[in-house]
Amino acid sequence: MTVALKDILTSLGPNHHLVIQLLRRLAPISRAELCDHMNVTQAAVSMLVRDLIKWGYVLEGDRRQGRRGPPQIDLKLNADSLFSIGIHADLHGIYLSLVDFSGKMRAEVQFQNRFETFEAAKQTITHGARDLLEKCGHSINELVGAGLAIPTTFSADGIGISLAEDMHYWRGSDVAKDLSTMLGCPVMVENDASAASVGELTMGNPDGKDSFFYVYLSGGIGGAIVINGQLFRGERGNAGEIGSLRKRTQFRPSFDDLVFEIEKAGLSHPEGRDNDIWESFLETIPELRNRWIERAAQELTLLIHATYAILDLPTIYVGGTLPFSLRSQLCEKVRQIWPEKKQTANSECPMIQPSLLKTRSSAAYGAGALVLHRVAQEGNTGHIKFQSGKISA
Repeated sequence: MTVALKDILTSLGPNHHLVIQLLRRLAPISRAELCDHMNVTQAAVSMLVRDLIKWGYVLEGDRRQGRRGPPQIDLKLNADSLFSIGIHADLHGIYLSLVDFSGKMRAEVQFQNRFETFEAAKQTITHGARDLLEKCGHSINELVGAGLAIPTTFSADGIGISLAEDMHYWRGSDVAKDLSTMLGCPVMVENDASAASVGELTMGNPDGKDSFFYVYLSGGIGGAIVINGQLFRGERGNAGEIGSLRKRTQFRPSFDDLVFEIEKAGLSHPEGRDNDIWESFLETIPELRNRWIERAAQELTLLIHATYAILDLPTIYVGGTLPFSLRSQLCEKVRQIWPEKKQTANSECPMIQPSLLKTRSSAAYGAGALVLHRVAQEGNTGHIKFQSGKISA
């Protein structure tokens, strides 16, 4: 592939991008079925598909005989045409996910380290991205974009970003500009909870829910809102930030709080945030674990109740870096105590379940998937308008 293919993609019209979106979600699908979803003529769909096949974005598959009329030809995206890289970075490590044009994760890698300077993180990200692509038989030139998911909020002007306290070493850097230069593609910066919610929408979410609230339990607490299959970011990009409802000095259902309770008990714990290592460790402290779940579930119920009362969304997913077994038990406990917390007779418990996305980092995969979503939404402007990555000093 060549850089020209990326240029073509970002200059396509909205109907071309709509075809790509539908194929990413519904393939294999025929031209006739695309007509039904797009509410346009078959001639118009045929022209759009012809263009996309010519440029290498769409492939024809098998013929299938319908009940009436001539056989239909299945269409699908050319997964190898372009790629995105999703990056999740926090103080404990960096996770990279390589996402192909169809939205599937091809490969992932994690680097457990305390990246206390952005320069060190930037070098790791660049080399890691090149290695992932090369192992899959592709080159850095085939990246259409990269997404960086970090624990952050966006400033009042919607341009600058404010990092979590434990990543203050990165402040003063323009992470989007610097990474874009290194990777040779546009880079967008997104809050880790928002990125993870897009990962849930794209590859998790087995029931196909297109409207839900996503609770992100990591070092802190985050949240994101998905409505009708689209991430709702709000005016500045901070929609869903439920962590602001609880002071950091209060008990919070977060990874940092769990670590605090373990250290307060005089126990040592694993470094980093590797899920498998922590799962094994938690089996050795069942009493402390159960006490923490009892308290954390009470706090999580209050947060979920607040979001449910305001948004009335039918589904709550609980994701993040907190070990999966803890998230699963928290969801079960919240469902049990919900009747005690509801304020009105019709305040029924929504569907509350842990994220089922099987990946080292849902935020990394989601950041890569979000690039593809954003290209489809904004590519027809001639360039990809991603969030600036200037970190406030």
